[in-house]
Amino acid sequence: NRCPAFFTVGAHESDDRASAGVCLFLSLFLLVFCLAGLVALLQRMLLGVSTRIVYRATDVNGYVAMVIGCGATVLVQSSSVTTSTLTPLVGIGVLSVEQMYPLTLGANIGTTC
Repeated sequence: NRCPAFFTVGAHESDDRASAGVCLFLSLFLLVFCLAGLVALLQRMLLGVSTRIVYRATDVNGYVAMVIGCGATVLVQSSSVTTSTLTPLVGIGVLSVEQMYPLTLGANIGTTC
């Protein structure tokens, strides 16, 4: 019942479990660190006038926002990219959840176009 842990001769299953735990912990730490850095960077970039521009550009009727979300998804060919772009903007307070919802719904519809 031997498993190769990093291709080490004589390694056991417990060695594989330990290395898997270390890799999982490091990847989760890296993910949280990068997301926090992204939010901090966006906060610095979107201060002042640009915040108001983004807010006004997305403060439209829900149906229009769905069309905008659909169009953005058709341009980038991925609803995940559109949604991943909008989520940090909600996190830093540039967009409200109510503004993001129709954009995300439109992005999901745009995937089928």
